[in-house]
Amino acid sequence: MPKFKIMKRTKKMTKQEHREIGAELKKIRKSMMALSCKIPNTYGKTSLAGKQATKAYYAIESLRNLMDRQLGVDCGAEFETGIYYGENIEQTAD
Repeated sequence: MPKFKIMKRTKKMTKQEHREIGAELKKIRKSMMALSCKIPNTYGKTSLAGKQATKAYYAIESLRNLMDRQLGVDCGAEFETGIYYGENIEQTAD
């Protein structure tokens, strides 16, 4: 059985990079939320298209959750609420 080498993460994102990703994920989530309703309502919740639309929506939710946790790891004391959840707030200065 092959052994896999676990590599330690050496880089961190800045708070500004998290803000940019958070803003994009909020836009994607808004679009995906609409699609995850429209597609299953059109083709049925049990259709392949309906299931995939729902799966895509929950994948975005999962990514937002992970990135919010990673924000705490990367920025520590500079942790900022609202980057991945809440209203779209444009912030450019630290």
